[in-house]
Amino acid sequence: RADLTLTRGGEAPLHERIRTGTPQEITLPINRPGPLLVGLTASALPGEVSTANNQDVVRINGVRDRLRVLLVSGTPNQGERVWRRLLKADPSVDLVHFTILRPPDKDDGTPLSDLALIAFPVRELFQQKIGQFDLIILDGFENRAILPRTYLENIADYVRGGGGLLLIGGPEFLGPGSLQDTPVGDILPAHVPEAGGMVEQRFRPALTPAGHRH
Repeated sequence: RADLTLTRGGEAPLHERIRTGTPQEITLPINRPGPLLVGLTASALPGEVSTANNQDVVRINGVRDRLRVLLVSGTPNQGERVWRRLLKADPSVDLVHFTILRPPDKDDGTPLSDLALIAFPVRELFQQKIGQFDLIILDGFENRAILPRTYLENIADYVRGGGGLLLIGGPEFLGPGSLQDTPVGDILPAHVPEAGGMVEQRFRPALTPAGHRH
């Protein structure tokens, strides 16, 4: 028999006593989704000449049983109904959806006790539980003092750590509250220039030279 040590980045190592010379199954808890490197080290056996092949590193991909999706709609729009139907139709998707109906800049002095709308749980979603989601969808989201800079940085860090982010933009993406002008812009694959970025006439998409090659 030999002692097998399994290491995962930042987590306590696991130790298993295994039989040698025969295939075995080992259960390894995966605590987060996404790619994960696992190191395996076997102890030396009596009379073993070299331990050079007693170590290995394997790459595995952690997948949740259900895909957790956070959908935040900046304003009520026809598209959000499409997204809800699409995501709700898949039983493997666990959807959390919020629509911002009353942004902070629309304060008319109505007491909170007289409002039927619940407060947008910004801190809970974008600080305490952001790591529990596999995908964040921001639909027509304009940052009108809704998310403080700290939470926008949390979204950027979430993407850098392997989280998924889908932005669905329109005219608000070229305005003063555009997400591309926040820390989220640092992780976007492209930016839209304000000058000439909006097309308000008939448009026919066409393949680029790179597109023709593929």
